Amino acid sequence: MVFLSYWQVYKFFGTNSATLYSNFLDGENIVKSDCPDLYVNIHKHDNILLTAVNLSEEVIDTNIHLAMPEELDLSNSMKYMVYDPIAEEIYGGLHNASLGELNKLPIKIFGQNVQFIFIREIPQNPLLIFMMGVGELVKQYWDEVKGILKVVLSAQKGFQATISVYFPYGEPKRMMANGQEIPFTWKEEHRLAIASVIFDDMINDVEIHASI
Repeated sequence: MVFLSYWQVYKFFGTNSATLYSNFLDGENIVKSDCPDLYVNIHKHDNILLTAVNLSEEVIDTNIHLAMPEELDLSNSMKYMVYDPIAEEIYGGLHNASLGELNKLPIKIFGQNVQFIFIREIPQNPLLIFMMGVGELVKQYWDEVKGILKVVLSAQKGFQATISVYFPYGEPKRMMANGQEIPFTWKEEHRLAIASVIFDDMINDVEIHASI
């Protein structure tokens, strides 16, 4: 079950078409850690997926450094959000992280364990940032006039997925899936709305109504 979750993280991010950097393969040119037992990979696509692997039996409490942020298209002029897709929360409270904060990411990881960290520019409007489960994100767009995030998901009928929607401002008012209201959890501290969607058809329309 754990490995299925890992696969779903890589699938959503699109690692097959991403550029891979590794402190094991690349001699720490792009990314490195302060602990030799912590191996770090970075997949760079539109955004950044960092995978940290603790191969030891002990807890590792250390820092990860992005040695060449320009290679990852990171800029001093931008602000970033850092997301933990497994925990479904903002990583380390980094809603509005500077490049300096990204260059020294603290990490605490138990023995024989994996930590995923997703880094992207802060979205200007509410945005579905992750989906855990079987299915595909077809498209999404923000209707500024109506205050609705419209999402199209594709999957086999009967399958289920959990979606995470980030709100840089405002908060969710209600969620609808194929015309039916669905429950959600609002993690105000993390600015995230979490909901489970059961697919009624191959193409499913989800609407997230926001209170701005």
